[in-house]
Amino acid sequence: MFALFPSHRTPTKANIHIREGKVKYLGLSECSAKALRRAHAVHPIAALQVEYSPFVLDIEDPKLALLETARELGVTIVAYSPLGRGLLTGKYVRILLQLVSADFDLCEI
Repeated sequence: MFALFPSHRTPTKANIHIREGKVKYLGLSECSAKALRRAHAVHPIAALQVEYSPFVLDIEDPKLALLETARELGVTIVAYSPLGRGLLTGKYVRILLQLVSADFDLCEI
């Protein structure tokens, strides 16, 4: 089993589930390098979920040191919104085209 907890709950809630045998692997979502180290010291963290796309590259920032910390600790990175929250899928282009065509329909030329 795998559980994904907000980083502020990991040391308390997760330990209860681990002791009961309900959880084997732990993952964190959106945490700092410091929080990742702190949680990993309590129980090995298997995965870290972060927003990672062509538009959001924060994890690569050396000042945050999140990617380096995850690599050092052997934590797998799981990207969410890799397609830029729909920007690369064409979803918003279709909506924009619908809005533009609706505006032209309302205009009298």
